[in-house]
Amino acid sequence: MTNPGQDSARGEGGATAVIHQGALGDWVLLFGLLRALAARGSGVVAVTGWSKANLARAVNIERPEFTALHRRDGGGDVAGGLGGCLEGVVRVIAFVGASEGVWAANLGRALQGVTVATVRTDPSAGWRSHITRWHRWELRRQGMRYRPIQPAPGGDPDGPIVIHPGSGGREKCWPLARYEELVDRVRGSGRVVRVILGEAETDRWAGADLAHWERVHEARVVGSLEGLHRCLAGAAVFIGNDAGPTHLAAQLGVATVGLFGPTRPALWAPIGPLVRVIAPRTPRAMGWLDVSTVFDACGFVGRAWI
Repeated sequence: MTNPGQDSARGEGGATAVIHQGALGDWVLLFGLLRALAARGSGVVAVTGWSKANLARAVNIERPEFTALHRRDGGGDVAGGLGGCLEGVVRVIAFVGASEGVWAANLGRALQGVTVATVRTDPSAGWRSHITRWHRWELRRQGMRYRPIQPAPGGDPDGPIVIHPGSGGREKCWPLARYEELVDRVRGSGRVVRVILGEAETDRWAGADLAHWERVHEARVVGSLEGLHRCLAGAAVFIGNDAGPTHLAAQLGVATVGLFGPTRPALWAPIGPLVRVIAPRTPRAMGWLDVSTVFDACGFVGRAWI
C-alpha cells in the first residue's frame, strides 16, 4: 500500500475505487464524491452492498474476495480475486473500518502498489459540520482533494407527493398518527399522494398497522432499491424522516422535506438542490413536530413547489 499523500490532487491516471459498507443514507451521501471522481475522466469503481450495488451499477462488496478481508489471515488469498474486481484501479477510498484495522491492512497487502485512503465513518467528538465535509477533511489530510458535484433539480412537477413514514431507526420516526393527518391534508388540497413502505416497516410494524395503511392510505411496499429509485424520480415532492429514501430523493434532485428530531441536521441533513429540513433547535424526540408545520413547509400552491 503506497502513501495516500503521494496521490495527486487532480487524481490523474487510473481509476479510483470507492468502497463502502453501510446503510443506504450513508451511501447516498457519497454521490457528490462519486460524481466528482467521474468528472475527472479516469474512471470510478464503486464497491458496496448487493442492493446498493445494483442501484449504482457497482461491485458487490459481499463477494468472497471482500468479506475475506475481515479475517486476520484474509489478505493474501484474495489478491487475485480483488485484482479482477478492481482492474485498472490505482487508488482506493475505503469507508470500511479504520486505517489501523484488520480490513484495511488486508486490503493493503492484497493491492500492492495501489494508493489506499481510509475514511472513518464516525466523525471525531466535537465535529460540528456536515458528514460530507468530514469525508473531505479525512481525504484531504491523506492527499486526496475533490469538490463534490451535486445533482441538478429533478423529479416531475406533475407527479405525486411521495410520503415515506418509516426509518431504520425507530426514534427517527414521526408519529404515525401525524403522518395520517398529513396524508389527509395533502389529499384534501387536491394533490395525489403515494405512500411507500420499505423493509424496515414490513419487519417492524404490526400486521394490523400494515394492513391499515395499505387499505386506508393505499400504501405500497417498495421491495427493491431499483423500484424505490423509479418511484422517487417521478415525484413532485418527497416527505420523510431522517432515512435512506429521504437522502436518495434529495440526491435525485426531487423537492425533499426531511423531518428531524433526535439526530442533528447539521451533521446528517440530506443534500440536494431542493431540500427543506424541519428540525428543533436542539435534538429531541419526534413528538415535537406538529402537522401544520410540515404541511406549510411543503409550499403547496396549486401544483407548484415554492
